[in-house]
Amino acid sequence: MSTCTPISGALQATYTLLTVDIGKFIRVMVTATNNLGLRGTPSALTTVVLGTSVPNTSALPVISGIVKDRQVLTVSSTGWTGTPIGVLNYQWQRCSAMSQVECIDLKGETKTSYTLNFDDVNNFIRVTVKSTNRVGVGTIVSANTSKIMYATQLQTAPFVIGFAQVGQKWSATPGTWVGAEAPKFGYQWQNCVSFDVATCADITGATQPDYIAQTTDIDKYLRVKNWIVSQSSVAFSDIVPVKITTTPKTLIQTPVLNPKPAVITKPVVKKTTITCIKGKLVKKVTAVTPKCPTGYKKSSKVYFK
Repeated sequence: MSTCTPISGALQATYTLLTVDIGKFIRVMVTATNNLGLRGTPSALTTVVLGTSVPNTSALPVISGIVKDRQVLTVSSTGWTGTPIGVLNYQWQRCSAMSQVECIDLKGETKTSYTLNFDDVNNFIRVTVKSTNRVGVGTIVSANTSKIMYATQLQTAPFVIGFAQVGQKWSATPGTWVGAEAPKFGYQWQNCVSFDVATCADITGATQPDYIAQTTDIDKYLRVKNWIVSQSSVAFSDIVPVKITTTPKTLIQTPVLNPKPAVITKPVVKKTTITCIKGKLVKKVTAVTPKCPTGYKKSSKVYFK
């Protein structure tokens, strides 16, 4: 073609397109030489050379989904320019503050969706999107989500019951929760100097539902922290308004002074009645040891009283 001109210095089998080539067509002339002479043959023309540019977009990536533990978030990123068209890559990140100052990459989370977990609760999520072509890389970062919420919510607080002496048993009843999956409860007993929760401190090793009051609890109040492991926030029982006291002393019976004399009960003696006969005369005699009067004889009939 008469419009084709040689490119100065382009005498190799490869050629890198330049800015001056934009909007033009490229071909190559191959020349063969022998002892008889030379002959050149041109290739077909390429398509028009287009300009190249680094990928770029002004549209922030959009995160959609429910910002709650165990829910799925998705991201979309649009409006990218650049020649040639870039390939999009994603990196989900967790931020400890809304200001995006402290954000870390979530390892392996490089897809367009991300499933929230318990570690995300009370943090914020964002996505970094990169578009890459042979010219370069364009990067844009989404806005943070709102704070990630617990999926498991408290309905009623835990409570405790026990006896207010050292050595006595206290028992905790866990709170009731909604949204839990196969819940495993956690416990931490605390003693408090006063009714001010700021004076409450964890009791080392007291992490079971039951607790035996210790001497270190004397003159303090008890309460318990309760939660569902890896699913919920911490809930607190009320501070029981009874101070722990020392163990009560064993009662010793005091001997009775000047006891009253014992009352002696005399045995009851039975009396016997006999019948005495003298001719036609009959006379009854009643006594412990009855005897008939002189001249009377004892009848065979005997009566007892």
